[in-house]
Amino acid sequence: MGRRIGTGARAVWRNTAAARRAAGRRIGRAGAALWDGAVSGLAGFGAALWQRSVRAGLDTLRAVWNRRRRARVARRVAAGPTMTGPAAASAPAPVATFVRRPATAGGTASTYGGSAMSGGHHFLAPAMELERIASTYTPEGMMQVGRDFAALPDALVHIANSMKISTARAHAEQPLDPKVIEIMQQVYRLQIKAAELARELPNAFRKLHHVDIDRLQNQRTGEREWDVTRNADVTL
Repeated sequence: MGRRIGTGARAVWRNTAAARRAAGRRIGRAGAALWDGAVSGLAGFGAALWQRSVRAGLDTLRAVWNRRRRARVARRVAAGPTMTGPAAASAPAPVATFVRRPATAGGTASTYGGSAMSGGHHFLAPAMELERIASTYTPEGMMQVGRDFAALPDALVHIANSMKISTARAHAEQPLDPKVIEIMQQVYRLQIKAAELARELPNAFRKLHHVDIDRLQNQRTGEREWDVTRNADVTL
């Protein structure tokens, strides 16, 4: 009888110890998830304030949360197999153990290493403004159109230069895969080709509309009296 009681007591102790360890693991995971949630929320709040955009804050929150969740899973996988069955099969793959170190030390506004969080490069905002201006473009005459076309190549060069600067900084400051940098460089080269093609616009405008331009620049005496707007509704 004493042996049976002792055996039962030991079994209860082992089961209790296992339950305590399982409960400890669950509490630890819950605490890590709460901490990741707090960090993600703070990052999203900072991004929303920096960019003055709720959507930007939500995007940042989701990105930080997903990154930290993958890191948690990777740590559990590295510590040993704790999941079996369908849950283990559906777990996200662990993140890489290392990334390419940025060339610059410390954090800046364009990296996550500093105390300030950047709102991101605003490629979209100026592009949307250009689209808005194009939709409401009302030139006073065709000579203004020609002048605006003549300025297009320089505008495209400025856009290309912004891509060039962004690529150089991304390569120097951000832990990006070289293939990403290569794609950015290709975008820059294509933008430069677009600027080169746009340089044909002013010559084409002058050549193909030389008769109209000559009539405007070398007017005859009383030329304005023959203007279309003065004679459009008059028939002989």
